[in-house]
Amino acid sequence: MGPLKVIEAPATFAVNVGDHMLFAAGTDDFVDPTLAPSSDRVRSLIGGHDYDLGLVPRARMVRARDGAPHGALRTFNGNLSHENGLVESFKSGRMLGWQGESQYLAVIRAQTSHEVIAVATESVRFEWIDGGARRKYTADLELIPEKGPTRLIEVKRDERDLDDPALCRSLAIVAEICRCCALQFDIVFGRDIFASDVHRRQASKFASQAKVVPTGEDIRALLAHAAETGGTSTYQRLSRALRPDCERMGNALVRSMTVRRLVEIDLTTRVRSDTPVVLHPANARS
Repeated sequence: MGPLKVIEAPATFAVNVGDHMLFAAGTDDFVDPTLAPSSDRVRSLIGGHDYDLGLVPRARMVRARDGAPHGALRTFNGNLSHENGLVESFKSGRMLGWQGESQYLAVIRAQTSHEVIAVATESVRFEWIDGGARRKYTADLELIPEKGPTRLIEVKRDERDLDDPALCRSLAIVAEICRCCALQFDIVFGRDIFASDVHRRQASKFASQAKVVPTGEDIRALLAHAAETGGTSTYQRLSRALRPDCERMGNALVRSMTVRRLVEIDLTTRVRSDTPVVLHPANARS
């Protein structure tokens, strides 16, 4: 097998950041210099950098033009020195490419997070000129939340991945571009993707059963149970309401419906028969 080829999508479109800034509906304050640095703020991780203030409005935001929202700008055909592959995403309706275990796990987390309605990988690129040199950066993940700004994420294994001063400078510039465009930009370390090993295992199990497709009868059973309970139930009660004749299939449907945002459940603690669940029947009609 030949070497890996990174294939840039042949059709893209670019928007000048200066134009985007004109329509940005407010900005985040996570790079506000008046805020005290803390471990969960990008500023404390990438430090302060001086650069031409005109750089930001002259930068460009590039996306794929492939007939679907949040398409990938590049794909990978294997043979990387680190783990990589494709994972099916119900929330994006496509296969998502990933590089490294941390990016893969971040996709799984997004798949099972109720507040995330869509997820993409390698879908946004920024291009700018810094000190006369052309630079570019492609976000690892793009998360579209139910509420709030779009979130772009750079996934790193740990702080050692930020040892490169040039990388930190690029991330600082990207953070400022995102701030000006009312986008949220975060650096997430592998250890912080999940709250615990229990969270990781349960999210992986729930995400793996997204292929279990609820039938019309299953949806009607969910709606009936939501009406009966007022929208709150337990894991076991919902499972039995969906498939009273088969506990295994009922459990699989609860997990699948969680990915589909029909059911909201806290995966950070061990899921038991009496674990509370919140039903979202309106999402079955959207």
